[in-house]
Amino acid sequence: MNGAAAELDRLTYAVSHDLRAPVRAVIGYAAVFDEDYSAQLDDEGRRLLAIISREAQRTMSMIDALLDLSRIGRHVTADKPLDMTSMVRAVAIEVASEPLVTVDVLPASSGDPDLIRRVWSNLLANAVTATKSQPAARIRVWATQESDRIVYHVGDNGIGFDMSGVDRLFAVFQKLHHDREFPGLGSGLAVVKQIVSRHGGAVWAEGRVEDGATFSFALPIGHAQ
Repeated sequence: MNGAAAELDRLTYAVSHDLRAPVRAVIGYAAVFDEDYSAQLDDEGRRLLAIISREAQRTMSMIDALLDLSRIGRHVTADKPLDMTSMVRAVAIEVASEPLVTVDVLPASSGDPDLIRRVWSNLLANAVTATKSQPAARIRVWATQESDRIVYHVGDNGIGFDMSGVDRLFAVFQKLHHDREFPGLGSGLAVVKQIVSRHGGAVWAEGRVEDGATFSFALPIGHAQ
Protein backbone atom coordinates (compact mmCIF):
# COMPACT_ATOMS: atom_id res chain seq x y z
CA MET A 1 0.00 0.00 0.00
CA ASN A 2 1.52 3.33 -1.07
CA GLY A 3 1.76 6.34 1.24
CA ALA A 4 -1.33 8.15 -0.06
CA ALA A 5 -3.45 5.01 0.08
CA ALA A 6 -2.19 4.20 3.58
CA GLU A 7 -3.03 7.71 4.79
CA LEU A 8 -6.51 7.50 3.25
CA ASP A 9 -6.99 4.13 4.93
CA ARG A 10 -5.97 5.55 8.31
CA LEU A 11 -8.33 8.51 7.83
CA THR A 12 -11.21 6.20 6.88
CA TYR A 13 -10.61 4.06 9.94
CA ALA A 14 -10.39 7.04 12.29
CA VAL A 15 -13.49 8.78 10.95
CA SER A 16 -15.53 5.57 10.88
CA HIS A 17 -14.44 4.63 14.39
CA ASP A 18 -15.30 8.07 15.77
CA LEU A 19 -18.73 8.04 14.11
CA ARG A 20 -19.80 4.91 15.97
CA ALA A 21 -20.39 6.69 19.31
CA PRO A 22 -22.89 9.36 18.12
CA VAL A 23 -24.75 6.91 15.91
CA ARG A 24 -24.94 4.41 18.75
CA ALA A 25 -26.36 7.22 20.93
CA VAL A 26 -29.08 7.95 18.35
CA ILE A 27 -30.01 4.26 18.27
CA GLY A 28 -30.10 4.08 22.06
CA TYR A 29 -32.12 7.25 22.62
CA ALA A 30 -34.57 6.28 19.86
CA ALA A 31 -35.15 2.94 21.61
CA VAL A 32 -35.70 4.67 24.97
CA PHE A 33 -38.07 7.19 23.38
CA ASP A 34 -40.00 4.39 21.70
CA GLU A 35 -40.36 2.48 24.95
CA ASP A 36 -41.35 5.44 27.11
CA TYR A 37 -43.34 7.70 24.79
CA SER A 38 -44.63 5.72 21.80
CA ALA A 39 -48.08 5.44 23.40
CA GLN A 40 -48.31 9.23 23.28
CA LEU A 41 -47.52 9.42 19.57
CA ASP A 42 -49.98 9.18 16.71
CA ASP A 43 -49.43 6.81 13.79
CA GLU A 44 -47.34 9.35 11.88
CA GLY A 45 -45.13 10.00 14.88
CA ARG A 46 -44.50 6.27 15.35
CA ARG A 47 -43.77 5.92 11.63
CA LEU A 48 -41.19 8.71 11.75
CA LEU A 49 -39.57 7.26 14.87
CA ALA A 50 -39.31 3.89 13.15
CA ILE A 51 -37.58 5.57 10.19
CA ILE A 52 -35.09 7.27 12.53
CA SER A 53 -34.29 3.95 14.20
CA ARG A 54 -34.00 2.06 10.91
CA GLU A 55 -31.76 4.63 9.25
CA ALA A 56 -29.53 4.90 12.31
CA GLN A 57 -29.10 1.12 12.31
CA ARG A 58 -28.31 1.25 8.60
CA THR A 59 -25.73 3.98 9.20
CA MET A 60 -24.10 1.86 11.90
CA SER A 61 -23.94 -1.08 9.49
CA MET A 62 -22.28 1.13 6.87
CA ILE A 63 -19.72 2.34 9.41
CA ASP A 64 -18.98 -1.27 10.36
CA ALA A 65 -18.52 -2.13 6.69
CA LEU A 66 -16.03 0.71 6.24
CA LEU A 67 -14.13 -0.41 9.33
CA ASP A 68 -14.06 -3.93 7.97
CA LEU A 69 -12.59 -2.76 4.66
CA SER A 70 -10.02 -0.71 6.53
CA ARG A 71 -8.99 -3.68 8.67
CA ILE A 72 -8.54 -5.80 5.54
CA GLY A 73 -6.33 -3.09 4.07
CA ARG A 74 -4.12 -3.10 7.17
CA HIS A 75 -4.17 -6.88 7.68
CA VAL A 76 -0.80 -8.63 7.39
CA THR A 77 -1.58 -11.16 4.68
CA ALA A 78 -0.39 -14.71 5.31
CA ASP A 79 1.01 -16.84 2.51
CA LYS A 80 -0.02 -20.44 3.10
CA PRO A 81 -0.91 -23.32 0.76
CA LEU A 82 -4.63 -23.34 -0.04
CA ASP A 83 -6.61 -26.44 -0.97
CA MET A 84 -9.19 -24.53 -2.97
CA THR A 85 -11.40 -27.52 -3.78
CA SER A 86 -11.90 -28.45 -0.13
CA MET A 87 -12.33 -24.81 0.88
CA VAL A 88 -14.98 -24.06 -1.73
CA ARG A 89 -16.93 -27.26 -1.09
CA ALA A 90 -17.01 -26.47 2.64
CA VAL A 91 -18.16 -22.89 2.00
CA ALA A 92 -20.81 -24.10 -0.47
CA ILE A 93 -22.33 -26.33 2.22
CA GLU A 94 -22.49 -23.34 4.58
CA VAL A 95 -23.89 -20.86 2.06
CA ALA A 96 -26.32 -22.93 -0.02
CA SER A 97 -29.44 -24.36 1.62
CA GLU A 98 -29.57 -27.10 -0.99
CA PRO A 99 -26.94 -28.84 -3.14
CA LEU A 100 -27.16 -26.45 -6.07
CA VAL A 101 -23.43 -25.66 -6.29
CA THR A 102 -21.20 -27.75 -8.55
CA VAL A 103 -17.54 -27.46 -7.65
CA ASP A 104 -14.94 -28.67 -10.14
CA VAL A 105 -11.54 -29.87 -8.97
CA LEU A 106 -9.69 -26.59 -8.51
CA PRO A 107 -5.97 -25.87 -8.71
CA ALA A 108 -4.38 -25.20 -5.35
CA SER A 109 -3.08 -21.73 -4.61
CA SER A 110 -1.48 -19.79 -1.79
CA GLY A 111 -2.58 -16.89 0.36
CA ASP A 112 -4.32 -16.00 3.58
CA PRO A 113 -6.83 -18.81 4.37
CA ASP A 114 -9.27 -16.65 6.35
CA LEU A 115 -9.35 -13.86 3.78
CA ILE A 116 -9.65 -16.12 0.73
CA ARG A 117 -12.43 -18.02 2.47
CA ARG A 118 -14.27 -14.70 2.77
CA VAL A 119 -13.88 -14.21 -0.98
CA TRP A 120 -15.53 -17.54 -1.67
CA SER A 121 -18.24 -16.96 0.92
CA ASN A 122 -19.18 -13.58 -0.55
CA LEU A 123 -19.14 -14.79 -4.16
CA LEU A 124 -21.18 -17.91 -3.44
CA ALA A 125 -23.67 -16.02 -1.27
CA ASN A 126 -24.02 -13.52 -4.11
CA ALA A 127 -24.73 -16.35 -6.57
CA VAL A 128 -27.27 -17.98 -4.24
CA THR A 129 -29.13 -14.68 -3.93
CA ALA A 130 -29.02 -14.12 -7.68
CA THR A 131 -30.59 -17.54 -8.39
CA LYS A 132 -33.21 -17.63 -5.62
CA SER A 133 -36.07 -16.95 -8.07
CA GLN A 134 -34.90 -19.60 -10.54
CA PRO A 135 -36.92 -22.85 -10.51
CA ALA A 136 -33.78 -24.75 -11.55
CA ALA A 137 -30.95 -22.74 -10.02
CA ARG A 138 -27.43 -23.65 -11.09
CA ILE A 139 -24.14 -22.41 -9.68
CA ARG A 140 -20.79 -23.72 -10.87
CA VAL A 141 -17.26 -23.08 -9.64
CA TRP A 142 -14.33 -23.82 -11.92
CA ALA A 143 -10.86 -22.57 -12.72
CA THR A 144 -8.56 -21.88 -15.64
CA GLN A 145 -4.80 -21.70 -15.43
CA GLU A 146 -2.54 -19.29 -17.27
CA SER A 147 1.22 -19.03 -17.33
CA ASP A 148 1.50 -16.78 -14.30
CA ARG A 149 -1.86 -16.94 -12.58
CA ILE A 150 -4.88 -19.08 -11.73
CA VAL A 151 -8.32 -17.71 -12.54
CA TYR A 152 -11.26 -18.91 -10.43
CA HIS A 153 -14.84 -18.50 -11.66
CA VAL A 154 -18.27 -18.55 -10.01
CA GLY A 155 -21.04 -18.75 -12.60
CA ASP A 156 -24.81 -18.80 -12.12
CA ASN A 157 -28.01 -18.75 -14.13
CA GLY A 158 -29.60 -16.01 -12.04
CA ILE A 159 -30.89 -12.51 -12.68
CA GLY A 160 -27.60 -11.25 -14.11
CA PHE A 161 -26.87 -7.56 -14.55
CA ASP A 162 -26.45 -4.86 -17.16
CA MET A 163 -22.78 -4.62 -18.18
CA SER A 164 -23.10 -0.84 -18.43
CA GLY A 165 -22.92 -0.79 -14.62
CA VAL A 166 -20.13 -3.32 -14.20
CA ASP A 167 -17.66 -0.71 -12.90
CA ARG A 168 -19.96 -0.06 -9.92
CA LEU A 169 -20.18 -3.70 -8.87
CA PHE A 170 -17.02 -3.74 -6.77
CA ALA A 171 -17.40 -0.24 -5.29
CA VAL A 172 -18.50 -0.02 -1.68
CA PHE A 173 -22.24 0.65 -1.15
CA GLN A 174 -22.96 0.44 -4.89
CA LYS A 175 -25.74 -1.90 -5.98
CA LEU A 176 -27.21 -2.68 -9.40
CA HIS A 177 -30.37 -4.29 -8.05
CA HIS A 178 -33.16 -3.24 -5.71
CA ASP A 179 -32.98 -4.22 -2.04
CA ARG A 180 -35.87 -6.64 -2.58
CA GLU A 181 -33.65 -8.62 -4.96
CA PHE A 182 -30.30 -8.13 -3.23
CA PRO A 183 -30.70 -7.20 0.44
CA GLY A 184 -27.72 -5.70 2.19
CA LEU A 185 -25.42 -2.74 1.87
CA GLY A 186 -23.57 -3.64 -1.29
CA SER A 187 -20.21 -4.04 0.46
CA GLY A 188 -19.59 -7.76 -0.13
CA LEU A 189 -18.04 -7.38 -3.56
CA ALA A 190 -15.94 -4.45 -2.34
CA VAL A 191 -14.55 -6.82 0.30
CA VAL A 192 -13.80 -9.37 -2.44
CA LYS A 193 -11.90 -6.76 -4.47
CA GLN A 194 -9.96 -5.56 -1.42
CA ILE A 195 -8.87 -9.08 -0.45
CA VAL A 196 -7.92 -10.15 -3.96
CA SER A 197 -5.97 -6.92 -4.46
CA ARG A 198 -4.08 -7.58 -1.23
CA HIS A 199 -3.02 -10.89 -2.76
CA GLY A 200 -1.73 -9.22 -5.92
CA GLY A 201 -4.68 -10.41 -7.98
CA ALA A 202 -7.58 -9.01 -9.96
CA VAL A 203 -11.35 -9.45 -9.96
CA TRP A 204 -13.99 -8.86 -12.63
CA ALA A 205 -17.48 -9.91 -13.70
CA GLU A 206 -19.54 -10.59 -16.81
CA GLY A 207 -23.29 -10.87 -17.07
CA ARG A 208 -26.48 -10.24 -18.96
CA VAL A 209 -29.84 -9.16 -17.59
CA GLU A 210 -31.94 -12.24 -16.70
CA ASP A 211 -29.26 -14.49 -18.20
CA GLY A 212 -26.82 -15.18 -15.39
CA ALA A 213 -23.43 -13.86 -14.40
CA THR A 214 -19.87 -15.03 -13.87
CA PHE A 215 -17.60 -13.52 -11.25
CA SER A 216 -13.90 -14.25 -11.64
CA PHE A 217 -10.78 -13.55 -9.67
CA ALA A 218 -7.15 -14.27 -10.48
CA LEU A 219 -4.34 -15.06 -8.05
CA PRO A 220 -0.67 -15.06 -9.03
CA ILE A 221 0.85 -18.53 -8.96
CA GLY A 222 2.86 -19.12 -5.80
CA HIS A 223 2.71 -15.55 -4.59
CA ALA A 224 0.70 -13.54 -2.06
CA GLN A 225 1.43 -10.03 -0.78
